[in-house]
Amino acid sequence: MTRSPETASSGDPGAVLAAFRRVLAREIHVLRRDPELLWQQLHNRLQWEDDPVPALLEPEYERRSLPGASPWFRTRTRFRESEALVRTLEGHTSTVQGCAYSPDGARVVSASVDATLKLWDAETGQELRTVKGWVSACAYSPDGAQVVSGCGDGTVKLWDAETGRELRTLKGHTGTVYACA
Repeated sequence: MTRSPETASSGDPGAVLAAFRRVLAREIHVLRRDPELLWQQLHNRLQWEDDPVPALLEPEYERRSLPGASPWFRTRTRFRESEALVRTLEGHTSTVQGCAYSPDGARVVSASVDATLKLWDAETGQELRTVKGWVSACAYSPDGAQVVSGCGDGTVKLWDAETGRELRTLKGHTGTVYACA
């Protein structure tokens, strides 16, 4: 279905701007590296938005689809996270200093000034486990089996991601560990 730009302009400008802001926030890591991909990245995300956003893309889509136009990658299915419900994970009582997704995207780990490391179910937002300790950074291992945390006491701790059991403490830093991987 082809939409006219006149139809597109009848929508809420605030909603259109919000859609562009969401997409740009998701794609900024790509656009910093390859700014020439702006159209491709915007189209592949915005084509799934509610009207009038797709209608605003239509004239440029038609122009870029003409014979002789520069090739670009067009997705025909939504990105998985485009359909995901945004969740706020609540449970820390102070500033969160670090967080990371597990490699499979099923879990989230967060490190807070409240001296806790929390593991969450990414889909439901349910808190799965809390580990006490002055943590300032966190990350998952590539296989998702362990979590590493940087601590305020200068240690780095390895945790079992499933049980929350401390596996090992690495010592040697003389101050807070603010990042780990």
